[in-house]
Amino acid sequence: MILYLDSTATLVLGSYYIEQTVVGLNHLNDVYELQNIRGDTLSIPEAGAVYINPGLSEIYGVNFGDTMIADIAEMEHAFTVADIADIAANAKSASIYINANELSEILKIPADSYNGALSMGEMNGGVSVTKTQRINDLNRNAVSNNISGMDGVLVNAYAEYSVGKINTKIVVGLYQ
Repeated sequence: MILYLDSTATLVLGSYYIEQTVVGLNHLNDVYELQNIRGDTLSIPEAGAVYINPGLSEIYGVNFGDTMIADIAEMEHAFTVADIADIAANAKSASIYINANELSEILKIPADSYNGALSMGEMNGGVSVTKTQRINDLNRNAVSNNISGMDGVLVNAYAEYSVGKINTKIVVGLYQ
């Protein structure tokens, strides 16, 4: 199982304001891993670093080493782009990835907080998403034709609810 924390963010890129989900990662493993656009497996981002999705690079010209401003919890935070997480290898098209401890500090919540879980085992509740539905979602959300190198597809169940300001997502994932 992998636990993660996510929140909304508004990126300030020049004159553009882009809504994204900021995902705080504690660890990556066989249940969930990120790869960059070269196919290298990524580790957890260090504090101050961010992995972006390919769209931010392709559409807005954000590159490795650039400083990016993210408005999270009504405060601006600067991050250095450490890599580009490939959406064909589990990254979401409207998400950026940072260290979970850093995100919990920004949100002023305990360091072990999470609002999402991924598991290879069965979890109660949710709605099943078929392999075909997941591929269609990836196709619809892809900025470019990056999904052609997909070996496996995450098949998952998904439930979402809100408690206060934190949205909670529960996902069950199995690779096929």
